[in-house]
Amino acid sequence: MTHDSEAYVDSRGNYIPTNFPAEAKAMYGAKRINRIKEEPQVKDHPVHSSGARREKLNGYRYDYMPAREVNEAYASIATMGAIKYDTDNWMKGLPISQLSASMQRHLWAYMSGEDKDPESGLSHLSHVLWNAVAMVYFESKGVMDDRFKERLQKSQDNS
Repeated sequence: MTHDSEAYVDSRGNYIPTNFPAEAKAMYGAKRINRIKEEPQVKDHPVHSSGARREKLNGYRYDYMPAREVNEAYASIATMGAIKYDTDNWMKGLPISQLSASMQRHLWAYMSGEDKDPESGLSHLSHVLWNAVAMVYFESKGVMDDRFKERLQKSQDNS
């Protein structure tokens, strides 16, 4: 169990979220530190130019994400889907197998040299991103998982 005083840092001193898988922590050379004992107070509670202090949060580094590009790619497909199907239609549930198949079709079209989907006129990679995000969303909710392992188990149970 990790306490607020415990954190993980990589070899450069960047924080690594405590809920990262052990394999990822090992890959980045993470070491566990006691934030109270091993870090100077100034580093743990940096002073803003206004004079205010704020504890560094031990979470994901969203500032590492190219937010504009990711958000625009996702939003372009979400907007097209809302127009084509209905607002929030996808949230009714799409099986992982369908999302995966769509993602793979768009990825292969892109890898074959086609930049834009002929139907939507939008980037194939934006479609890949949207499908991946939808899969992550449904996985986080524990629903719509019809991957092959699930189908295989059902067929073995029925035999």
